[in-house]
Amino acid sequence: MAVFKRIVGFGDSWMYGTGIVDPVLQKQADDNGHPTDPFVTDANGIDKNLLNHPYREKHRYLKIIADHFNAVVENYGEEGNSLIGMRYNFIDWVSKNKNAVDLDETLIVFGLTESSRYSFFSAKEKKFISGPFLHDAWKDHTCHEMAKQHVVWSACSELYNYTLLDFYLTTKGICNWLGVKYIYAPVFKKNINVTNMDDISFEDDMKIELSQQQIVYNRGIVEGDMYKYCPYHNGHPNREGNRLIADYLIEFINLKF
Repeated sequence: MAVFKRIVGFGDSWMYGTGIVDPVLQKQADDNGHPTDPFVTDANGIDKNLLNHPYREKHRYLKIIADHFNAVVENYGEEGNSLIGMRYNFIDWVSKNKNAVDLDETLIVFGLTESSRYSFFSAKEKKFISGPFLHDAWKDHTCHEMAKQHVVWSACSELYNYTLLDFYLTTKGICNWLGVKYIYAPVFKKNINVTNMDDISFEDDMKIELSQQQIVYNRGIVEGDMYKYCPYHNGHPNREGNRLIADYLIEFINLKF
């Protein structure tokens, strides 16, 4: 079995663990008439999304993988993140870790998301903000107008392809330069009962055969309930779905390393 000291992940809401809900908080939400949204602010102004985080963190697929290899986990998954934002997060990580002594015992998991997403850097907020997924929330950020203009004038399949190629070549090149092990675990693939999702269209020995979405939906279809592991109301894998993804990735990692 491969030996790793660190498992590091860059991804979107699937890696962040958006669909993992503490059953206690879920029951409270159900009792209060919010069966699909347990993370409402309660009467005391407490953000229940923050209360859920310890449970979410424990059951995210990246943590399950790290526990399997007895490694520490660094999860940089962000809800709504784009390949642009993930690339920035990765380069930021590299700048802080390029001289680390354990790079040869580090595994990076790239949870590639839709290449149609885009991120814009806010000089005021000093961070990248994922534009296309924010929609109406654009007006709350300094990049609001820039994001709108991007959709009108730049969004097209050619740009999406260049975005994916840039991410792939950058991450692969830097990982090889550093001597860091890595795998690509695309989230989405077309034509599996969910529309408007990108097919991650590059070939690499370190890319898993099934997308994360296929792992959870295909298992559900076989069992007669396609939403068992990825509930329809939020479109993200639940605790059991994260376990399926983790098991698949662990098998892939052991095969490759």
